[in-house]
Amino acid sequence: MTYYNTSLLAWFNIGDCLIIPSCVPTYILYLEE
Repeated sequence: MTYYNTSLLAWFNIGDCLIIPSCVPTYILYLEE
């Protein structure tokens, strides 16, 4: 599961995304942008 490669998946899978450390920084970057 590589949610960090797709921000859309990160948005729709916030719960699962938070479990993956690599996805958290990417998710935050998209929020800032």
